[in-house]
Amino acid sequence: MKLTKKKAFGAFMAVLLCAGLMVPTAALAWTINTEGNDEDNNSTNYSGETSGESEVHGWIGTFDNEEDPDPEAPEPPDDAWINVSVPTRILFGSLATDNGTVYSPNYHVYNHSARGVEVTPTAFAENASSSDDATYLSGMELTMDFSTPVFTETIRATDDTFLFGGTNAFELDPADTATDTPAQGDFKINGQLPAGFTYPTIAQGPYEPEYTLTFAFSSVAPDSIG
Repeated sequence: MKLTKKKAFGAFMAVLLCAGLMVPTAALAWTINTEGNDEDNNSTNYSGETSGESEVHGWIGTFDNEEDPDPEAPEPPDDAWINVSVPTRILFGSLATDNGTVYSPNYHVYNHSARGVEVTPTAFAENASSSDDATYLSGMELTMDFSTPVFTETIRATDDTFLFGGTNAFELDPADTATDTPAQGDFKINGQLPAGFTYPTIAQGPYEPEYTLTFAFSSVAPDSIG
């Protein structure tokens, strides 16, 4: 598990008829805008002959992003490598006896892909149907505290601004885990209510703000590809 800013490589998934993209001893990735041959590699010279031949190999199939593909297959697009699970619903809370401390269960982000995926918390916003935040919770701070990898992202600041365009990216690398075990990132929601905050009474009922947390995903090219 590592904080990183690797860039995904451009690729595509298509049905291709490719002339001269294969050599007997090595398969070349069918990646758009790359070179399939040059004068010294994957080229057969015909001198003094009136015809020449090129082998044509096709690959038409379905891409499984949980497995490394056949090396003779067309290279899938970057987004096809993304196979990530995030929490459907995240809960946090604070009781009057907690004296302003906000906390949550443990949550996890899982990468099921055969390649690394970079994950970035990019936005946190109150839902349009919810008004409790603006009405009652001014000055509340909320953070995502990651234990793997270790970093903190403030998603709601004490000045009532929200995360937008976050840059704390982390890579979930399947090479860091056992076979058939997804790489995962682990976090909690922690926070603090402002000094002097007045909790609602039982008769008033709890405040129940609702938000949406957005993650961005991008595939990470293997180190061997660069």
